[in-house]
Order: sequence, then C-alpha cells, then structure tokens
Amino acid sequence: MLDIQEHHHDDGCKITINCGGGHHKPERHCCDAEFAEVYSAVNQALAASPGPNMPGQFALLEQAIYATPNIDISLAASQGKVIVNKAGWYDVATGICAALNPIASPLPVWSLSLFKNGVIVPGSTFANMTLSPEQKANEIVADVFVHLNAGDVLQLANTSNSAITLSAPTLGTNAATNSAYMKIILLKAD
Repeated sequence: MLDIQEHHHDDGCKITINCGGGHHKPERHCCDAEFAEVYSAVNQALAASPGPNMPGQFALLEQAIYATPNIDISLAASQGKVIVNKAGWYDVATGICAALNPIASPLPVWSLSLFKNGVIVPGSTFANMTLSPEQKANEIVADVFVHLNAGDVLQLANTSNSAITLSAPTLGTNAATNSAYMKIILLKAD
C-alpha cells in the first residue's frame, strides 16, 4: 500500500514522500521559473566593432521590469551586463532601435549581437540599414536559445564596422519608446 504525502513550501517547491514498500525517499519538485527583463529608454551612441565577431560598445539597459533572484541585473545600467546564477537552457530575446549616421556609399548595414562572456552567441546577429539621414531608427530583434552556466554574463553589442546610434524616437508617437531591451527566461534548469 502506498502512502504518499505532499508538503508545499513558500519557495514554490513541493516535497513528496513515498512511504510505501518500506521506502521513505523524499523528492523535491521545484518551480524553476527564472526570468528578467531590462531595457533602455534613452539614446546611446555605440562605438564600432573592432573586427569580425568582436563586440563594439555594449548597450546599457538602465530600466528594469523585473528579475528573479538567480538573474543579476545590478550591472545592466552601468555596464550592460546581465549575470545568470542558475545553469540551464534559456530563451533570450533582444531588440534595438538604431540608425547609422552619417550614411556611407555604398549603403552599409548595421548590426547588433548578443555576447556570452565576451563571445558572440551563434544565431543572435541581425542587421538592418538606414536608408536616409532623415530616418531616425529601424528596429532589429533576435530570439535565441542559449545554454548558460552559473556566473555567465550576457551583453548586447554593436557588431557593425561603424558607430551606430540607438534611439528612442518620439516624432509621431504619444507613448514613450525604447532604444534597446533584453528579456531572458529559463526553459530548463541543469
């Protein structure tokens, strides 16, 4: 005869004790929800990338919506760093509004990439182009799965060979716009 007892705790975890068959092995089942979202609502000038797959200047993310305890956003505003303190597979979404000015000929693209510990994350680079000096911003977004270990650092950087201007455009809108964002969600803990 099985005697299963469940005990729920304030931390979102559940302890199940199976007392049947002479076994008294407790099992801990936890909600692994870890997530954060940070963004910037100001214009920023980001220096160019110095070479292939190398970061240029990092975007600063001075606004926070929320972060769970295992995602450290304390350096997002000053250094653009989001530090993960729980290993696992994450879904990381990023986006920026930016423009290239002055515009060279032939017309170049500009790009933004996600970096993990200073190394570009495969699949995270997208490009756009500014068609006119009057064009104040185009948006690019990326959404990638990435495995992170405790202590890994994520940052957004310019990977263009020219400086770009992140902008939170205001012409034609009655709402505050953003120049950059990063959203991170733990999908599967190690």
